[in-house]
Amino acid sequence: MFSLDTLKPTRTPLFSFHKILTTHVAIAACRKGIHPEIVSRSHKLIKVWASDSPATDLSVLGVMKLNLVDGNNVEFDFNARFVVENDRDGEDRRLSFVQVWTDPTKSKAAIGKAKESLA
Repeated sequence: MFSLDTLKPTRTPLFSFHKILTTHVAIAACRKGIHPEIVSRSHKLIKVWASDSPATDLSVLGVMKLNLVDGNNVEFDFNARFVVENDRDGEDRRLSFVQVWTDPTKSKAAIGKAKESLA
């Protein structure tokens, strides 16, 4: 049975403005530079659906929690699609595609308040 715990980060680069980010460290640094008011983030998966029998095309319903510099937390729902592929040697699985949808209203308001506390 397939488990999300077996996934490793994709080698596919993340594009951010004029940079191409390929490592966890670079992605984390970029996120911190974009939103210094976010101290940490966590994701809780509520439900996962597989649209194919090998479970390589997944739809996910979850909750994201942001911990902000002003001490407040904000939680909001998200939906995502993950496509999983085998590594070249067939030993490891990686995410080859990720797309996320969410309503940014709650997070945008909370981040705005936290940004004011930094000023």
